[in-house]
Amino acid sequence: PIIASVSEHQPTTWASFFFDLHVLCFLMPLGLYRCYSKLTDTGIFIILYAMTSVYFAGVMVRLVPVLAPAACI
Repeated sequence: PIIASVSEHQPTTWASFFFDLHVLCFLMPLGLYRCYSKLTDTGIFIILYAMTSVYFAGVMVRLVPVLAPAACI
């Protein structure tokens, strides 16, 4: 299909995640664990936002900037 031929629509590699997010690749799981350990409405929203962003950033390279704000929170 024509969509698969565009390089922006390819799945994201781990190298691309690390190149774009640097140390946040390692700090984001710690932040999510902290949100999970003390569940509040805000924490649940952050967890859902981060997990949704991780999924969509993994599906397509051009969606990695969607993950950056979630990783910073």
